[in-house]
Amino acid sequence: MPAPEIAAGFLAARLVVAVVFVFAGVAKFRDVNGTWSMLRAFGVGVRLSDFGARALPVVELAIGVGLVITVTSVWAAAGAVALLAAFTAAIGWNLAHGRRPECRCFGQIGNAPIGGATIVRNVVFMAFASSAFVAPPALNDPAALGWAAGAGAYLAGIAIIVALAGLGFLTMQILAQQGRIMLRLDQIEADLYSGARDDADTGHEFHPTHHQGLPVGASAPAFALPTLDGEERTLASMLVPQKRLALFFVHPTCGPCRALLPQILRWHTELSPDVAALIVSEGDAAANREFMKGLPAHDVLLQTIREVADAYGVTGTPGAVLIEGDGTIGSTVAMGSSAIAALAAAARTPRLVQNGTVAVGTIAPEFTARTAKGEPVQLADWRGEEVVLIFWSPSCGFCRQAEADVVAWERRNGRRVVIVSSAPDQELVASGFGGPFVVDAESRIMNLFGARGTPMAVRITADGVVDSELAAGRTAIGALFATQASTT
Repeated sequence: MPAPEIAAGFLAARLVVAVVFVFAGVAKFRDVNGTWSMLRAFGVGVRLSDFGARALPVVELAIGVGLVITVTSVWAAAGAVALLAAFTAAIGWNLAHGRRPECRCFGQIGNAPIGGATIVRNVVFMAFASSAFVAPPALNDPAALGWAAGAGAYLAGIAIIVALAGLGFLTMQILAQQGRIMLRLDQIEADLYSGARDDADTGHEFHPTHHQGLPVGASAPAFALPTLDGEERTLASMLVPQKRLALFFVHPTCGPCRALLPQILRWHTELSPDVAALIVSEGDAAANREFMKGLPAHDVLLQTIREVADAYGVTGTPGAVLIEGDGTIGSTVAMGSSAIAALAAAARTPRLVQNGTVAVGTIAPEFTARTAKGEPVQLADWRGEEVVLIFWSPSCGFCRQAEADVVAWERRNGRRVVIVSSAPDQELVASGFGGPFVVDAESRIMNLFGARGTPMAVRITADGVVDSELAAGRTAIGALFATQASTT
């Protein structure tokens, strides 16, 4: 058994881990959707993410409580070490593949992309938890508590310092979160001044939305990067009027990037002269030369540590984004092989988004989401049949007035009607709507299509091509259903 002072240190280390696990568990209980998104971003399958988003908070709370109780502390410490080791391995795997998904270990507080600091933090917590193996709590705790009884003032001072440090940490996290909220409010205010309003003439309620990546139409962040042949290229030097620029983000150790590379080589040739295709990678130049065989060296740019990817909101690899000839963002960020292929296919068509909305004749942007029942869905699920997406909000008065029409539109043969709503709407379901009901709480899908209000609708052909302008209001949506879709 260690000396009483050392025993107290071991106990304190264990209690620190207990507090961290309890805090993380409570935070995840309050942010189940965020936990699910985090697991998916780390590469966990949909079904396992469904289970993990609900089970992980319970496990973390159980470990936290177990670490406090002497009888269960060893088993809880083993669980803490195992969970931290698994998470650290997942972080290492993602970093090795050029991916930096957000770590939402503490829910909505302190969510940030993973990195080396995340691994160091986990190793420290594993070391603290392992103190239960070095000094068995059944022998350690009585000595620590006995010593504490005679050193109350000393320990009280330490407790105050620790508490102040913890309070300072939480304050910094809250201020950071407040900063993100203020940025979001600034965007909302800008949207409001640019025309977000209630329009009784169209029967259409406008809502500000947020963006996946940078907003389409925003100025593309400037950069200057070396090429594989050592020359420096800047964004400004690559912009040509009436010619788009496609940036493909890859990493030489990324397996999906390696699988996608033959297609990137093909796109590099086929997209010219309408689109300039450039590859943004990172790491050792020699490794990239081996990886990029077949691509001109001056079209491969090397960033240092994701500085350009972060500036464009590209959270992993492979990813891609379009830039217009005037230096503005021309598309949302495409992540993964399928989304990048769709973006490449549409790159030579008119701007994916014109005047804030998706352009007719372009491939409809893919999305994944969940229904009101929690079932995962994606736009590709309805490929082969004509689809009408209706953007909806239960709190929208114009939507309430259109309930009977929506039910009637759904019952017409030949079209799949999909409601994309800001929240579940039992009233609409009670009215008789039985089609897919997709929840878009953060307006991500609305933003992809450029929909800035409710009710709005867009028609998509069986081949996945946008076939109509966005229709705003009950009358315009009814006219959309009354017209025949074009063939592709």
